[in-house]
Amino acid sequence: MSIIQIIALIVLVGFVIFGLWFQFYIRRCHKSNAKEHAKRLREWIKRNPKRAKELGYIRKEKNDATE
Repeated sequence: MSIIQIIALIVLVGFVIFGLWFQFYIRRCHKSNAKEHAKRLREWIKRNPKRAKELGYIRKEKNDATE
């Protein structure tokens, strides 16, 4: 193999490794952001029940099941 082919192979392998790492990083980041978003949405619904009802968000709580 020539030096150019070896360098190209190293770059290709590095690119594949980076792509795999980046894919898993994005997935992990997306899951944590989704949990954070859901938590903030629940808090907003508790603070603004009238507006949430107007927008169609349903606030389900344990107390509502007994009524």
